[in-house]
Amino acid sequence: MACHWPLLAGAGLLLAVTGLLFVTTTARTGGRFVYPLDDPYIHMAMAKNLSLHGIWGVTRHGFTSASSSPLWTLLLTLVYVAVGPAEIAPLLLCLVCGLLLLVVTDRLIREHGFEPWARAATLCGLVLLVPLPAVLFTGQEHVLQTTLSLAFVWTTTAVMNRERPLWLLAVLAVLLTATRYEGLFLVFLAILLLSGRRRYGAGIVVAAAGLLPVVAYGVISVLKGWFFLPNAVLMKAAFSHQAVRLARLASGTTEFWRAFANIAGLWGLKQIVTTPHILAAVLLVLLLMVLRLRRKRGFWQSDTVFGSIFLAASVLHMHLARPGPLHRYEAYLVAVGVVAVATLMHGLRPGCSRAWFRVAGLAAGLAAAVMIWVGGTVTARVPQASQNIFEQQYQMGLFLRRFYQGQTIAANDIGAINWLADIKCFDIWGLGSMGVARLKARGNLSPEALAAMAESAGVQIAIIYEDWLKLTQTRAVPAQWTKVGSWRLPDNLVCGCDSVAFFACRPEERARLKECLSLFARQLPRMVIQTGEYVSAQ
Repeated sequence: MACHWPLLAGAGLLLAVTGLLFVTTTARTGGRFVYPLDDPYIHMAMAKNLSLHGIWGVTRHGFTSASSSPLWTLLLTLVYVAVGPAEIAPLLLCLVCGLLLLVVTDRLIREHGFEPWARAATLCGLVLLVPLPAVLFTGQEHVLQTTLSLAFVWTTTAVMNRERPLWLLAVLAVLLTATRYEGLFLVFLAILLLSGRRRYGAGIVVAAAGLLPVVAYGVISVLKGWFFLPNAVLMKAAFSHQAVRLARLASGTTEFWRAFANIAGLWGLKQIVTTPHILAAVLLVLLLMVLRLRRKRGFWQSDTVFGSIFLAASVLHMHLARPGPLHRYEAYLVAVGVVAVATLMHGLRPGCSRAWFRVAGLAAGLAAAVMIWVGGTVTARVPQASQNIFEQQYQMGLFLRRFYQGQTIAANDIGAINWLADIKCFDIWGLGSMGVARLKARGNLSPEALAAMAESAGVQIAIIYEDWLKLTQTRAVPAQWTKVGSWRLPDNLVCGCDSVAFFACRPEERARLKECLSLFARQLPRMVIQTGEYVSAQ
């Protein structure tokens, strides 16, 4: 009979920390639960519009390829169809995925013969090192991605040794890449490993399965007039920024060769070295892999394959993607790394000299200390991050819902405002507006071009990060726009800028915007610092 207390210990720790975070977060936001990032509200807005209006878009007025996780948006849509649009739904869905991650991990390490104490240590380590509570508080697809990634790597090792059916790996490949496009890194590595075992047909099946969601979504997007890849992938991927920069530099210059070196791999190396929790895990897995292979057990043991996948995926992710706020982008890497360390340590025990095992244990303790410190720091930031979103983006959404319902608004953070208000959104960042995205891709998004597009779209006001806009290729706020006021956060942690500015995009809109801001002023949280002509007129 299976011993279940280790799983209960891991689940209890997850629920306890999550509950504590919930209490401390809502205490900072007047009892209302608010996510610590604006991004989850993009998925929520899209799921709301799909469930209520049948529109795959940030607004109900048309298709937008703003979601980098089609499966997560569809899951949210199913929840909203069943119970209606609810703010708490993404958090609860993430919590279910987190508990499922612990179940999958426990099953995996039980198959490796872990003792109960080792299972409990691994599961609790997973909660603290990812860190799972902070990631699930983002209300996004990353906990589901982490669960599917671990299941995919585990199944890959089993399929290589013909211990699991190929169809299961194919199904996981479809779900993984539909959840997050970084799943292609693991699919690529699985293909290489299967080819190394001369299972070329299996590799082709996994490749086709992994590419299916990407191609299907890409075809739909192109038919709708958008890019093949979601705008979120193109706008945020580190590799795409490096490639665009290289293409714009004169060949043969120092800057050109520096950009070329970054593209060739230097960027990924710098990302690993400057990301402490990933660096600690990579160095530890490298040490354990060396100690494991010294015993000449062969590369194709499940623990060494696990470790190899983690190392290769870390290089691919840190080079082609990037770390993310609250560790959400690299959460799946950390989880795979934790299980890789656990299985490698477990495999070292029989036959390893006491001295080398002590070295491995000391290295594991140091790496765990670094990762717990980093994970604890991130988790402690969640309440402050939620307060930031509540005091800025959430208030923007409430302001638009009260005064500008159904009207056309320009903004650079489009999540909370579209979740809370029914507006026509002109996205100057480009996630939700294809015209802006095309101009950005060409390097032609000048203030004049932005103003002309906004005028054509019928934009009445803009709520933007003025300082942020000056650092992009636009360089300046359009001269035609008149600044009426701004809200500033004194202790910003996660918002793009600490100050968000309100502009009247048409002369006739200035007086109305001034009046609306004045009426809304008393509703703002007291920590928000208000400035501008509407304040002096009060």
